[in-house]
Amino acid sequence: MPWYRATIPRLKSKKIKEHLDTLYESNAISIDIGGTLAKVIFMDNFIENFSCFDKPVLPPFQQLYSPELSIFLPGIKANLHFFCFETYHIYECGCFIASNWNKLHSSKNNLKLKKRKLRATGGGSFKHKQLFEKLSLDLCCRDEMFCTVAGMNFLIANVDHEFFTYNDLQFKKNQKKEISITKSPRVIHFSNHFPLENIELIFPYLLVNIGSGVSIVKVTGRTAFQRVSGSSLGGGTFWGLCRLLTNCKTFGEVIELSKKGDNSRVDMLVKDIYGGDYSSIGLNENVIAASFGKLTMRKENNGTLWNFCNEFCNSIYFLIWNFVNIIFSMPLLGLFLKKNNFIKSLITENLHSSYFNNHFRAKDIALSALRTISYNIGQIGFLNAKRFGLQEIYFGGNFVRKHPYTITSISYAVKFWSNNRMGAFFSLHDGYLGALGAFLDGKNHFSN
Repeated sequence: MPWYRATIPRLKSKKIKEHLDTLYESNAISIDIGGTLAKVIFMDNFIENFSCFDKPVLPPFQQLYSPELSIFLPGIKANLHFFCFETYHIYECGCFIASNWNKLHSSKNNLKLKKRKLRATGGGSFKHKQLFEKLSLDLCCRDEMFCTVAGMNFLIANVDHEFFTYNDLQFKKNQKKEISITKSPRVIHFSNHFPLENIELIFPYLLVNIGSGVSIVKVTGRTAFQRVSGSSLGGGTFWGLCRLLTNCKTFGEVIELSKKGDNSRVDMLVKDIYGGDYSSIGLNENVIAASFGKLTMRKENNGTLWNFCNEFCNSIYFLIWNFVNIIFSMPLLGLFLKKNNFIKSLITENLHSSYFNNHFRAKDIALSALRTISYNIGQIGFLNAKRFGLQEIYFGGNFVRKHPYTITSISYAVKFWSNNRMGAFFSLHDGYLGALGAFLDGKNHFSN
């Protein structure tokens, strides 16, 4: 996927800075605390890269900073930096903000802010408010839906090359093969931003925000929106299933693991039932008929000597693997061993269950779970777009993360059910909509 240096027009940059300087809270930091991930935005006038920030104390395999997402504001010579923490590291996240506070605020700003206040959104901004107070940080909570919509509208109106759509997917109901997604998808970038004066051109549209769960919002104006549907099957479901079934310790590890998988080893396809295409209703042989369906198709040879030997070997393997897990959990030795790429892949590419590990692979399970959730989200997005007569569906939330399988699965579902009549659009900053909205003070910025 091509990478572009995201830039906000010079005049808009100055207007944003003028707006931020009028706010009572920090003009340089915001946070969105979800059930699974906490997203942080820093704005600086002098820092060029992450090396200038005080680092949080986190395990070495935690992915924190994405430099390719930084947005340049030429009018004020500043940068927006984007950080992501898993929510169970929320204390370390708070310490990270507190340790960098003085770097991001001039002495003049610190005098203006008698308390260290910052705008926050997401359910965790209420849940963890007292924890941040212990770090001398006061979370000023903003409505999550307002912030999410404001963040999306801001990106559409101001940032070049922000949105893209999958370009390799030409779905036909009588096709013989399902889409090939063995490599990163080619994408079409939208090359120009909408001037803010003409932002009404983008309305109405459907926003599908994929966090721990899924919220579906019909957006009809700058601050006019309605939550019309949702689902409990979102990123938290995918991550929970993978934590249950694999040895992955972070969301990033699961995403990387799924890139190596082949879900046809786990999912029951149409050809597994019919022996080929089901042409009378337009289903080709590679369409998924039942996610995880092949886990039920294995024939068990109970009562045989072979079955006894197989179960005995599985039990020995399970005991050995438990002992290995104990070694990996040791404070110093475990961290040292995990730095080795071979050992790390050995850990993540094994399943918790010795029985399933003998027949299935963790990477296939991870991809199957990913496509299960993605297809479901794409379908309910289509159904709601059809319900309201909308043609454009924007997908946001950290679940997408520019992952080719997620993008193609959601796009495939939308095109399959709409017969190519609807478009699925994705954002480079998909996981930071709420944090951006809070940074801009949500409703107030777009009502001015």
